[in-house]
Amino acid sequence: MCNQPTDFTITIGEATIKGVKHTVIELAPQSELDMGTFQRFQDTVMGWFKRGSQNIILDLTGVVYMDGLGLGSLVRIRRQINEANGTLTLWICDQSIIKLIEVTALRPLFKIYRTKEDMEKSS
Repeated sequence: MCNQPTDFTITIGEATIKGVKHTVIELAPQSELDMGTFQRFQDTVMGWFKRGSQNIILDLTGVVYMDGLGLGSLVRIRRQINEANGTLTLWICDQSIIKLIEVTALRPLFKIYRTKEDMEKSS
């Protein structure tokens, strides 16, 4: 079973936060963003972006594990969206994933909130 792609579900929705419409891309609970899933995840996000979704929220609150490839996909997604003057926001609950982003010195690149409500409360 080593190196088998992890199956996961991606749900697409919308949210209006502070008057700005966002596309919300959510990974199902208990998902892993790793070698088996990062390419499908990245292709899905960039597909929505190329269709005109300029403000994207990645709801990763259900993600329980992320490796370097998953983190690399977030960096690539952020770079492409940023170059086109779009916005990328992450919703992450798992402290180990936040820690991974912090120890790799990538925290300043991302807007990270634990929930939609936390994002709405921010200034």
